[in-house]
Amino acid sequence: MIRWKIPTSFKSLNRTYIVEEIDEVAQTVLAAMDVHPNGLHLPEEAKIFLDLTSENQELIEHSFFHEWVHSALEASGYEHLSKDEEFVDEFAAILHQFFQTAEGDVQLEE
Repeated sequence: MIRWKIPTSFKSLNRTYIVEEIDEVAQTVLAAMDVHPNGLHLPEEAKIFLDLTSENQELIEHSFFHEWVHSALEASGYEHLSKDEEFVDEFAAILHQFFQTAEGDVQLEE
């Protein structure tokens, strides 16, 4: 199994994204949207906000992947797919499952 942690930052096509706990800015955006998700992606700020108060680690991890998929799709010019929440959520679930279940290391010949 691959051991990994949710990063505090990452690069997506040379743009650095910051991952933070949901703050007042994110709460304001969420309130305006009248939704209560576990995460939020703000592409104009290159930030992902996560609700870290949940005791369900898998939910927090899935939320990270969900928001990461949004950022990857938008960074690569697929904004129309990023707006498809069902697609984004399913892709995030597949990616999350990969990281949860991947095992072993392939030995490449040099």
